[in-house]
Amino acid sequence: MSRLVSACPSEFGATSMVVARRKELTFPVTKDWKVKVRAVLEQRGRGSHSRLAEEIGCSTGQLTELLSEESKYSHLVARVNAALGWPPPVPPSASKDSGELAYVFDRMRPDQQQMSLDAMEIVGGEAGDDARAALAAMLRAFKRGG
Repeated sequence: MSRLVSACPSEFGATSMVVARRKELTFPVTKDWKVKVRAVLEQRGRGSHSRLAEEIGCSTGQLTELLSEESKYSHLVARVNAALGWPPPVPPSASKDSGELAYVFDRMRPDQQQMSLDAMEIVGGEAGDDARAALAAMLRAFKRGG
């Protein structure tokens, strides 16, 4: 998602401009994650806190706040993970089921993903009642093993 921000010409001494800004997802800042980040910073030695802050595009104060006990959510989690060479955090999901679906879908081959998307269209009503009934019968038959 992006939102447009208009800069006022008087603020910059120039003509009006429009800048697209991407809204970043916020992720939970868990106690375990903070402990791991602090351990890496300690291992990297003097100046690592400042270098990480610069690499992720924030101030040292923001990084300190991120690693504080009070911090619960932040858009900086994904940046820190990338900077430390860690996998990206799992995006927050509306429910446990949707998170599990995303996890399974991401690990499917492209042809399996396409079949799943096709099945979702059928289940969602795009193909009509006959197609839904046929898909349901097929799934029941495969679950029984034949």
